[in-house]
Formats: sequence, C-alpha cells, structure tokens
Amino acid sequence: MGKRRGDKKEKPVPEYRTKEERQSEIKPILSKLSELQLNPRYDEIRELYEKIQLYIATGDRIEINIPFFAIKKRIVGVLATNKKEQVWVMLKNEK
Repeated sequence: MGKRRGDKKEKPVPEYRTKEERQSEIKPILSKLSELQLNPRYDEIRELYEKIQLYIATGDRIEINIPFFAIKKRIVGVLATNKKEQVWVMLKNEK
C-alpha cells in the first residue's frame, strides 16, 4: 500500500493593502528622503516618486532597482501589496 496523505491544507487568502494603507506605508519613506535632502531635482529620485505614485494608484507590487550614479549608490526596494510582506526602500552602495 502507498502512503496516506492527510487532507490538503487550505492556503490562506492573501490580504491586500488598501489605498490608504499604501499611502501610510509610503509616508516614512518620503520623510526619510526629504531628511536626506534627496528631492525630485535628481532624475533617479523623480523616477522613484513616479513608481511610488503608480504603486499608490494601482496597488501593483513593484520591485525597485534604480542606479543612482550621482552619489554612487543604487535605490533598491519592494513596494508590496500583500500585508504580510514589508514595504521597504534603501540606498545600497555600488561596487
């Protein structure tokens, strides 16, 4: 006889962020950018702002990977829709 399998477990239904939740998740990121004096006068920051606006408007999951040559860093992060995944953006040193 073969192995017996138990009942299949139901996958939990993913919980998605509402528009208000997406906006509140983005506020600390925007405040940190302004604290670091990284404003839209840089093309790379302008591109990040466009991705943030798209994320808030559509609710799509967006992975960020923008080279920032002016300060020799790269902007990386995830704008996640699922509540179990963290929304984050960071400046990573370029090698």
